[in-house]
Order: sequence, then C-alpha cells, then structure tokens
Amino acid sequence: MIEREQYLSTNNPRTSFTLIELLVAVAIIALLTMITIPAFSGFTKRQTLYQAAKDLKTELRATQNRTVSGVVVEVGSEKRGRWGIHFAAGAKFYEIFATTDSLVYSSDRVRATKTLPSNIPISAVLPNAAGSANVIFNRFNGEAGFYDNNGNPLTGSTLTVTLLLSGTPPASVIVERGGKIYEQ
Repeated sequence: MIEREQYLSTNNPRTSFTLIELLVAVAIIALLTMITIPAFSGFTKRQTLYQAAKDLKTELRATQNRTVSGVVVEVGSEKRGRWGIHFAAGAKFYEIFATTDSLVYSSDRVRATKTLPSNIPISAVLPNAAGSANVIFNRFNGEAGFYDNNGNPLTGSTLTVTLLLSGTPPASVIVERGGKIYEQ
C-alpha cells in the first residue's frame, strides 16, 4: 500500500502560493510603485512646461499670420494693423496687442491676454536686460522686430522667451528677426 504522504506528493502537485511568496510579490510591487510615481510626476511637470512652450510658439505664429494677412482693428479713428506680443520677466501671462506704425506697446492696445499654466512664469526675456520686450511683426514679410515698451529697437538677432518650472530644465521659444519661430 502506498503511504498517504507519498501519494499526495506525487499525484497532487502544489497549486497555491505560500504566505512568504505572496509577501515577497507584494513587496516587489510596492517598491516598483514607489520608484515610478516620482518619475511620472517629473514627466508630467516636463510635459506641462513643454506644452506651454508649444502654445506660446503657436500664438506667436498666429500673431505673425494676423499681421501678414492684414487683419486690422479700428479703435476710434486709428487703424491698427501691426500685431505683436508683449513679454515681461516674472509674469505668468503674455499680451497680444495691435498697434500702428508707432511700434509702441501700451495696455490700451492689448487685444488678448494669454495666461500660462499655474506655476510657470516667464523667467527671462532676452536680449532686453530690463526684463520685458515686444515682438512686432512686419505686415509685408512677417519679419520680427524687437522693441522695448517705448518703441525703441532692441539689439540682437533673436528674442528668447524662457519658461521655467521648478524641478525641470527650462523651455525656450526663440524668434529670429527673419520671422522664424521655434522651441529649444
């Protein structure tokens, strides 16, 4: 006669896990979760910053197109057909404005204010050391001009607007005088 233990071990293979095996599996899953959550959080922050830069680039191109296509805003007797965007370091928004050939930015010329996502300020606007600048597009060829708030031209062949979110590398949008707009 076959003994009971021998019969159970040969004809009924083990089909369950021990408590130790289950605890080890749960510990591994918990460890992997603890590692991936911070990485996912950083990824989400980077994507938010990069999307804000893409939106800014898109808005710059739309403003350039508005100028080239001849969209005119009439304010009283004044026809404003040159479009631009005003940037200020430390601000969490930028302003789209319509102007005449005077190339001067003022708050009464603002047509729209675009807010950046929360916690993403404009950290720098170069080449202006004062921290603010205006990009105004030429209505004939879409080329960009860079000016201070008084309409004085800024030097440099590019204007760089840098966005910053803590814990992520900065994202910049660059406008060249020739009209090319891109992210970096």
